[in-house]
Amino acid sequence: MLPSLSDLPGGVALDRDGFTDSDAIGSYETEFEPEGLVFELGSSHVIGISTSVELQETELEAQGPVLFIRAAGPQLFGELAGASFAKVAGFTPENIVFEGLDVPQVGDAVAGLSMKIDTAVIDLEAYMLFFSRGRVIATVMVMGPAGKIALEDVADLAQLVNERIVQFSPP
Repeated sequence: MLPSLSDLPGGVALDRDGFTDSDAIGSYETEFEPEGLVFELGSSHVIGISTSVELQETELEAQGPVLFIRAAGPQLFGELAGASFAKVAGFTPENIVFEGLDVPQVGDAVAGLSMKIDTAVIDLEAYMLFFSRGRVIATVMVMGPAGKIALEDVADLAQLVNERIVQFSPP
């Protein structure tokens, strides 16, 4: 259901690919990194892509987290998840700002956020799309230098995942 190296342009390496621990029936994650400093995805300059899917028992269980993120908005999401993102990325929560994104419809329910990270070396930005399709929750995150990520490129990648979910979902 997730993108592979053949779906992405040259200059991309697979960083992580496999099943993950989750309360879901099943959960799978794929991460990509540049072979050099960045790679181009459409008009975006990318330093990392992270995609994941989780199979839930019901469509409602899949939609719930997505609808919660959309209803919570960027400020509450940042308060709830900012520390976790900061810890994983090696930053402090004070360096991270979340903003809402006006995302195109993907799947049955969709929410989008941008995450801006100010560092002493480089300012980074990530666009995160969360969506559900049937019993599957999907997350697509694309990170790069601030101002160098285009929402349309992230939405195109999310649409690819959406199409594969439709094609490969269990009944």
